[in-house]
Amino acid sequence: MKYEELKIARAICGIRQEDLANLIGQAQSNYAAKENGQVAFSLEEGLKIHKEINKVLISKGRPTLTMEDLFFRQ
Repeated sequence: MKYEELKIARAICGIRQEDLANLIGQAQSNYAAKENGQVAFSLEEGLKIHKEINKVLISKGRPTLTMEDLFFRQ
């Protein structure tokens, strides 16, 4: 499963793959494989990413996203 909504949210927030890779303790190449659906995100990784994206969205006055929005919609 590719995470298109996650990619869109990341772009809106101005967050790079490298930023989220650092957040979850992975190399950027490993994060890219996860975002492209080649490797699954763990629940802990998903929660960290969800929290970070929503923190930025709130700071920009935008509506927040659910875990479902980011990880389970195609």
